[in-house]
Amino acid sequence: MGPGREEDGKQLYLHGPHSNSPASLLAVHNPELQSGNHEMSLEMKIRDTRFYGPVVEVRRKIVCTLGDPVIRIEDEVINLGNETVPHNLLYHVNFGYPLLDEGARLVFGGRITGVWDGLELPAAPDPGTDYNPWKKVPGNLTEHAGEGSRGFVLDVHSHDGTARVGLINHKRRIGIELAYLGDQLPRLANWQHFGPNGTYVSALEPFFGSLFGKSADSHPLAAQYLEPGQSRNYQLVLQIHADDSGIEQLGKWDQELVV
Repeated sequence: MGPGREEDGKQLYLHGPHSNSPASLLAVHNPELQSGNHEMSLEMKIRDTRFYGPVVEVRRKIVCTLGDPVIRIEDEVINLGNETVPHNLLYHVNFGYPLLDEGARLVFGGRITGVWDGLELPAAPDPGTDYNPWKKVPGNLTEHAGEGSRGFVLDVHSHDGTARVGLINHKRRIGIELAYLGDQLPRLANWQHFGPNGTYVSALEPFFGSLFGKSADSHPLAAQYLEPGQSRNYQLVLQIHADDSGIEQLGKWDQELVV
């Protein structure tokens, strides 16, 4: 996850400037079994600041409950400076083997705004191509053996205001669901890479703003900013489904990809 910023029209830090920076701990709440409180949480913050530059703070709270296969993430991004700053935020959720395996399928849908297939930046989708088969995880793709990748950028489909995307592996009877408000994170990227000897990597990336930089993104929601003192809030819920009913319900959230 990265707040993102631009200088001279160029996007800096594709995955955010804080990939390896320690956050400041704000609070830790442990479960209290004797009182019946099974909830635990962790609160922290990290600040992106420079002299005569932007001052942007991200505050995060991670909440779990003992025995419940759910992780809730609550973020607030605040512009603490005295100038307007570009704002982009992306959740980079990676999947790998054995969850991501041949025959598994990705769950999402919406209007495709960009496609890449071995390209560095997405191009306009081909109106004559059906991209829905890309959501089923294939075997090894020799054309992407260690060199390329493919994927989408799309306006995600929401269900009553909530976007629900994920991955289902029926062979292992497990699924993972990401749920979030569509107006908070209206865009979604799906990155797929299938390297040599059966190597699989894929990501679901809900985001706000732009993924590749505003200068390379004509989407109407690409140019986003935070005014001095302004903040934006985000909530993301990750849930594991290991029962047939949960996996079936997750599958029902799947929608067609349209151009």
